[in-house]
Amino acid sequence: MRTRVFSKSAEGLVAVAVGAVVCAAFVPALASAAPTGAVHTLPTGSVDGGSSGSSGSSDGVRTATVDDEGEQLTLRLHKMNLRGSEFSMAVQDSDGELTDAVIPAPRSYIGSVEGRPDAIVSAIVDSAGTLRGQVIFDRGVSIEFVGSEVVGRSTAPIDAKPKWPTAAIAPASAARVGKTVKQFVVGLDLSGEWYSAHGAGSAAVALDRAEESMARTAAIWIRDVGIRPVLGRVVLRADSAGDPYSSSCENLEQLEDLWSDQVGSSVDQATVVCASGGGNAYYSKFELDHSYAHVGAESDGNFSRVLRHELGHNFYADDYHGGGAEGSTIMNGNDLSRFDGTEFAAIVDAAEVASARLDDVGRYTASPIPPYAALDTARVRSGGTVTVDAVANDHDSNGDSIKVTGVGATSLLGGTVKLENGEVVFEAGTKAGTDRILYTLTDAAGGTSTGWIIVDVSA
Repeated sequence: MRTRVFSKSAEGLVAVAVGAVVCAAFVPALASAAPTGAVHTLPTGSVDGGSSGSSGSSDGVRTATVDDEGEQLTLRLHKMNLRGSEFSMAVQDSDGELTDAVIPAPRSYIGSVEGRPDAIVSAIVDSAGTLRGQVIFDRGVSIEFVGSEVVGRSTAPIDAKPKWPTAAIAPASAARVGKTVKQFVVGLDLSGEWYSAHGAGSAAVALDRAEESMARTAAIWIRDVGIRPVLGRVVLRADSAGDPYSSSCENLEQLEDLWSDQVGSSVDQATVVCASGGGNAYYSKFELDHSYAHVGAESDGNFSRVLRHELGHNFYADDYHGGGAEGSTIMNGNDLSRFDGTEFAAIVDAAEVASARLDDVGRYTASPIPPYAALDTARVRSGGTVTVDAVANDHDSNGDSIKVTGVGATSLLGGTVKLENGEVVFEAGTKAGTDRILYTLTDAAGGTSTGWIIVDVSA
């Protein structure tokens, strides 16, 4: 990470939540303590057995099976170290002192599903030896699993009524995304209230939830915007008496006071994790003193759903960015595990502005990643014809070549669609309104995604 200094504006704070808007109350800041010489040794589950239900292979790929309502999904998992070069964990006791933890070896995975070229998997093997994570399919549909059992799934439809976007879509220059992957380092402050609700009295379980949340978040960010968030320092407030967030967890001023000497040096961004609820984040183009957020956890202690959204604010994607053009995507209701085309455009633009604060880690080759089909738009009169170069602003985060390999023959409003010389040719029907065309994007490795072209058909 690299340091860049910006001045803070009064307009920098955005209040955000999943399903509701909440604002954080600010309290006086408290000082943090330096680490002592004591250590906590964290156990790790066996990655070759235990209750994970997974097995290794000679090519280094781990396989596992998940039962999705009777369909057996075979996961192919590739080890992915989602820890920064200075990764560490410290546990705060009742005196406010921090003691270092001896941490287990990296145990995060990114992978794919056999027979599902649209899918991406994120997972960890936790301290009990159990594989747990998320599978994301085309257009952001997702399931969450523990062992071989599905324990949650998204509910929003992927065929929501299209809306003409109210923010810019990505230009053709966005096709450069994924040629090399960028990286930033997140510092996590696990509050006492979060630990009491979800930590099971175990620093090992706390780290399990932190690393699973980061793996889920990273899979989406790598695939959609070519940026990989990784864990830097993790601080666990294990004793409520010593917790600086005891009076209010939803407190960005407190977070800044505790982390400002580390953001820009050992980490690039800092987040405090609360027991439940939504979150707050600074809305900026990843400016140094705006790289803070607080997030609430779900009932199992995982906080990736709110984290993926709040990090979007730190990269200049607003609440309901683009007006929900593609449905309940991450910044537009946050049920689908996908950034829409306007959210994508905002984040990659901010990443370009903040490029000095992001590390270039080269081409991503650890596992196959499906391509990202960015939103396109067009305008045409009813009965008229328009040609769209849909692939122009699409990308693949493996750096693979991509092309449009198919189109839906009929648009939402009954227009005719053809694929000619790699471009989408649309003849509008007689109905005026906001129309939608579907196309299939395929990368050189066979990964696929479905893209939308939203068309304003005028009378």
